[in-house]
This record gives sequence, structure tokens and C-alpha cells, in this order.
Amino acid sequence: NHLKNYDNALEILSKAKPENVIENFKIRSIELMIFFSLKDYERVYALVKNFRSYLEYDGKVSELTYKVYAEFINYTKKLADISVKHYKTNDFKNELDQILVSFDKVKIANKTWLRSVIKELQTADTVYNKK
Repeated sequence: NHLKNYDNALEILSKAKPENVIENFKIRSIELMIFFSLKDYERVYALVKNFRSYLEYDGKVSELTYKVYAEFINYTKKLADISVKHYKTNDFKNELDQILVSFDKVKIANKTWLRSVIKELQTADTVYNKK
């Protein structure tokens, strides 16, 4: 993600052949992160829907693994929702702060990435509000 070489990453992911459900979850997570970083929210929403469906119906995993990835999907969707509407809401900062507080209460896959997205959104909001 820090290299921002998304086309290459997507090409590598397209060639990946996951050997188990967890690898499939990781690949789907990376796809979500890439399209979120590209600000392709339409694709993010489609991937969230597909990932959630896969998780609920096809992914045979432990309850903990299910919850960890379900939380990742939910928070990614929340951040996409906030990103799409964030210049239209007065509660933008509060929404992000509430998400950060809630992180301490749950186990989430890709928590570091989610925190970095929140920091980027906070920075963008600060820059936007100074104009």
C-alpha cells in the first residue's frame, strides 16, 4: 500500500490461487484495501457485499475468524460511507473518533490499515476545513 503500485498488486492477486479459506479472506481483504485506496467506492461496495456473502455462506471458519473478518468488512464499509459523504457532514470528526474508540473493543483484521485510513481522512478534513 505504501508503494501505491496498485496495478501490479491487482495483477499479482489475480494470479493467486488460495489454498484455504483464510488465504482467500486475505486476498479479498487486500482487494478491498486497494480499491479503497484508489477511491473506487463503487467497487468497494461491490467487494464488501461479495466478501460478506462469501464469509456468511461459503467460508467455513471458526467463530473468531468469522468475527474478525466481519468486523473488517463492516468498518471498511463505514469508512467508505464516510469518505463518500464526509464533506457533507458536520459529524465527520466525531464519526472517525467513535470508530477509533470502538477499535479497542473488538478484534479486527487489518486494524493497522484501517487506522491509517482514518488518519488520512482526518488529515484531509483538516486541510479541507482550513481552506
